[in-house]
Amino acid sequence: RVLVADDHAIVRTGIRHVLESEPGFVVVGEASTGAEALDLAESLHPDVAVLDISMPGESGLRVAAELRRRAPSTQVLILSMHDNTEYVLESLRAGVHGYLLKDTAATELRGAIRAVRRGESFFSPAIAGKLSAVLRGDQAESASHALRQLTGRERQVLIGFAQGHTNREIAA
Repeated sequence: RVLVADDHAIVRTGIRHVLESEPGFVVVGEASTGAEALDLAESLHPDVAVLDISMPGESGLRVAAELRRRAPSTQVLILSMHDNTEYVLESLRAGVHGYLLKDTAATELRGAIRAVRRGESFFSPAIAGKLSAVLRGDQAESASHALRQLTGRERQVLIGFAQGHTNREIAA
């Protein structure tokens, strides 16, 4: 029993199709906002809530944290395009059981839902790598790598923001 929450109707439809094309999955509700997801979770008692991070109103992170209080038996899986380490860490702090990127294969999504339903954790390989780097203390190296990927102009803009300049000042 799965609740799907994403602000894009086509994404919700796609997830429904991916899940219901295989026995054992029933999408019991769809939500386009965080508030709607909370209300549906309270009334439908899904086994797993698949949440996007970026939704109107309440973010998926806030919904995940609130679900721990309102529907503690519902496991939470984040399905997002964001592979930012901070989002992943905030998701874990909010009590999610898994984090998948939206470029995941259908079989991986179904496997992740099954895993979190059993109370296990499940992360996309890229996300698992980021978590591993954090635990090893490689955050500084990861940040350094990200900075090396910036163009010269992107570095100038970043420095300008860090120095408190306005967009107009940076552009000039």
